[in-house]
Amino acid sequence: MTFSPPAPPAFADCTPRQKAARVLSDALAPAHLVVALLLLVGWHSTTSWTGLGRGLLAALFCGVVPIGIIALGAAGAR
Repeated sequence: MTFSPPAPPAFADCTPRQKAARVLSDALAPAHLVVALLLLVGWHSTTSWTGLGRGLLAALFCGVVPIGIIALGAAGAR
């Protein structure tokens, strides 16, 4: 006999407190913070469009691509 936890409720069925917790958890996820931090560091390094472009390039390869691969893998596993 194995234990399987109950499925979490759908977002529409959640209480306002649960909805706020989900939104906050998604917004402060480490992957999203990495992308924002790379953009911020890129801008702060030169305070020009060049630095922001380099930050965007770093964010693309260090954050967006890995998140996309994980999302595709999770969607395929269903």
